Amino acid sequence: AVRSPDMLEQQPDWVLDVRNLSSNYLGLTQGRYFMSQSVENRGLDQERITSHELGYYHLLPAWNLELDIKVYRDELRDLISDSINIETVDVESDTRMDIEGAEMQLIWRPRHTDWVWMTLAHTDVDTLRDVEERLSPESSLVMSWQHQARSWSSTLSYFHLDSLSNGNNLYQRAELNLRKQWQIGRYRPWVGGFWQHQFERVPLGHYTQMYTTRNIYYLQAGLEF
Repeated sequence: AVRSPDMLEQQPDWVLDVRNLSSNYLGLTQGRYFMSQSVENRGLDQERITSHELGYYHLLPAWNLELDIKVYRDELRDLISDSINIETVDVESDTRMDIEGAEMQLIWRPRHTDWVWMTLAHTDVDTLRDVEERLSPESSLVMSWQHQARSWSSTLSYFHLDSLSNGNNLYQRAELNLRKQWQIGRYRPWVGGFWQHQFERVPLGHYTQMYTTRNIYYLQAGLEF
C-alpha cells in the first residue's frame, strides 16, 4: 500500500497571528506579530508499506472459545518523520521502519450473559529515527469482561502497555462501563456511567500525552428507537 503526502506536508502555507503579547524578545506589549512560511514544493515521495502476515484461527464450540494467532512483518519505506509545523522548513521522506511481531486474541463465553476477551501482543521495531517508536509498545495486554443482563450491562477492562518509546515507560489503566436501559413501547431510553483509572501518571506514547488526573468520570444518556 502507499500513502501520498497531503497538501500540508507537500506545499504548506502557514500564517501565525498573535495578539495581546505580554512578554517577547521584541519588547512589544501591544499590537500584532506576524510570522509566515510558504514552501513551493518539497518533492516528497509516497510512503510505502509492504506487509506479510501468517494467521491461524481456531473455534472450539464445545467450550465457546475462539482463538486467533498471527505473526507478521511490516516494511515501511520513505516515511515522513519530521514535525509538520511552522518552525520546520525542510521536511524529507527519508525514514524507514521494519516492524516484526506476534499477536494473540482469545474470546471465551462461559455463559450466554458473559464473555471474556484477551489480547496479547509483542512487537520489535527497527527504525532510523526514534520518533517512529513512540506509539509502538514492545509488549501489550488488554483484557475485558462483559456481563449482559436483561436491562443492565457492564464492561470491565484492563490495559497494560510496556516499553513505550524509551523502553522504561509502563502504562496501565482500568476502565468500567455501566449501562441501564428500559423498554417503553418501541423506545429504549438508557443511562450509563464511565470510570477510567490510570495506575501511574505517565504519558502515553509522547511526553505531552498525559492526563492531568488519574481518574476520569462521565455520565451518558441516550434514546434508541
